[in-house]
Amino acid sequence: MEVIQLDDDDDDFIQAVNPTALRKSNSQSVQAVTSKDARVSKRPPPISTRIASDPILKASTSFSDDDECPICGRDLKLLNDQRRTLHLNSCLDEGEAKTDLDKNMEKWKSTMDCPVCKTPLAAGPFRSAHIKKCGREHAINGRDLLNLVNTQEKVTETRRKRALPHTSAKTPKLRPKKVSKLDGEPKSMAEEEILMAKALSASMMDQSEIDEEEEMKKKKEEEEKREKEKVIGEGVSPQFTRIINDNIRNRRSYAVVELAPRGCRCDIIELIQSRFLRVFRSRRKVLKGGEKTREEEKKKGEDEGKVKEMLAEGEKRTGRRAQMEATMANALARLDSLSWAYRNLAAEGEQKGDVSIECRDGQIRAFSWSLLARTTALGRLAEENAKLSIDQPTTVVRHWLQYVHCARVEWAVGEENEGMREIAKQHGPEGLVEECVRMTATRREYKGFGRIGVVMEEDTVPTVPQATTV
Repeated sequence: MEVIQLDDDDDDFIQAVNPTALRKSNSQSVQAVTSKDARVSKRPPPISTRIASDPILKASTSFSDDDECPICGRDLKLLNDQRRTLHLNSCLDEGEAKTDLDKNMEKWKSTMDCPVCKTPLAAGPFRSAHIKKCGREHAINGRDLLNLVNTQEKVTETRRKRALPHTSAKTPKLRPKKVSKLDGEPKSMAEEEILMAKALSASMMDQSEIDEEEEMKKKKEEEEKREKEKVIGEGVSPQFTRIINDNIRNRRSYAVVELAPRGCRCDIIELIQSRFLRVFRSRRKVLKGGEKTREEEKKKGEDEGKVKEMLAEGEKRTGRRAQMEATMANALARLDSLSWAYRNLAAEGEQKGDVSIECRDGQIRAFSWSLLARTTALGRLAEENAKLSIDQPTTVVRHWLQYVHCARVEWAVGEENEGMREIAKQHGPEGLVEECVRMTATRREYKGFGRIGVVMEEDTVPTVPQATTV
């Protein structure tokens, strides 16, 4: 067995070098480090956050390029890599926002208000279509409309040159893009560690444990589904599961979402109906026992009083109407009896009258006092045994005498009506001509006690009731 002998002498650590050469090399290294032109530190270079193919951020040729923003020129020496990346992103977003602002400003400068309705219109075919539509609606011809458009363009150009608002459209503003928040991102370090621990524990589980957890998960889903169906039947809003579209490529979310099956549309209709009934149901004021009884009795008494008042007023109106109807019926009965009495008197005058009337087919007698009072056939004075000639049939003259005595219309529309009209023009009485014209226009026939019927066929002579004596 070999024995290693250790020597306490330290001469083996001493290198045989030239002291002057060692001092010279040390002085050169110190000069290189402390030189003003030296820009490279002895620490390892930081990782560059730039992409070689990026046309905006060109690849750096020295280490000092990362300390200055290539867009705004800000010094980034005091920022770490993450904050530098955020700063670069904000500068890029601001550049895009300025580009969008320039485009919107160009569009806004070419915008002109409609000369008719003052609606802001951008350049393009829509402007012409809108102006033509306004011209048609306001009845403006083409020449006047063209003059209005030219004048409006000149006004717009002048106001734009003088830095005045030339349109009613809003002036575009710089709107930087807002960073969208990530859904499900951990808010603290503790929450992030919990999520990491859950993921590690899930990766270390056995297959049997995974199967058991899947079975428990299925049972839980079935229970939730049954509760959901029960809740929908009761009319309460169910708990819906958010569904993420698989077609979305860039999914910016840490949340784990399960796909829920589509529900039947009938359930949705029933839910909407139940909500509608619940919102518009009648709401009654809940009172205590004694207060509720008193309120109901008071309301019932007021309702009964109102009903009694309405019934009493209705009875009074009915009584007054019945009394008026009885009075009118009595007056009509008296007038009708008087009319029939005069009609009978006219029939009696055909035999006992003191005036003879020569007709086309015979002779009729009449009383002179009625002819003097109602007609102009005898003039002012009547002679004894006077004679009168009328060139009409006996039937027409008889109807004329009945109208003179009692003003009853008992002739039919047709030849008799024309004959009555001719006699009325010669001898009167007043109002008979208008009555004949009205009958000719309406083709109506008066029967009995004032009943009216429209005769569309051949006119017939109405039947006259038997004469009565007063």
